[in-house]
This record gives sequence, structure tokens and C-alpha cells, in this order.
Amino acid sequence: STETLDLQTMRHSLNGLLPIDIRIQSIEKVASDFHARYSAQRKI
Repeated sequence: STETLDLQTMRHSLNGLLPIDIRIQSIEKVASDFHARYSAQRKI
């Protein structure tokens, strides 16, 4: 079965695994064909 994970729960869980100086500040759902390298419009 497929389990849907709430995005804020995912952000909180990932932040718990990351070092204190690396944080996920926001999270959002994107299209399935999104590519982090080629679809990004800008760098932060």
C-alpha cells in the first residue's frame, strides 16, 4: 500500500536527521517531471 506523508511532517522529520547547521525551511509539492538541476528557475 502507498502511504501519503504530510509535507510538514516530512520537513520536520528530515530536519531531525540533518546537522543543526543545515535546515529545510520550506517544502512544497512539484510536478513529477521536475528536475532539480534543469527545472530550477533560480538559486537561493
